[in-house]
Amino acid sequence: SDAVEVPGVINIGVMVKSFRGGVLAMHIDTTGAVHVVYVASQCIYHINQQNGKWSNPVKIFQSESVIDHPDLAGTSRNHLYLVFNVLHHAFTLVKVTI
Repeated sequence: SDAVEVPGVINIGVMVKSFRGGVLAMHIDTTGAVHVVYVASQCIYHINQQNGKWSNPVKIFQSESVIDHPDLAGTSRNHLYLVFNVLHHAFTLVKVTI
């Protein structure tokens, strides 16, 4: 399948419905928009792709500790929820407003 370049992260196949890894997570909402959250420099960033173009990264969380295992889920009304681990803390749940 074709791959799309996620700025500063990695190539992701567009045919993948969702991807979860140690440093990024992806969700396709009901409008077909692709949402990616990724960890870089102890921050979590959100980008999305609509009409074939990627948005600029938006910082949605910052920590002084190591962040990993982000997971992204969406509701039928396209509310996005992000959960992730911060080293030495419990998992954190954040509602992402786009």
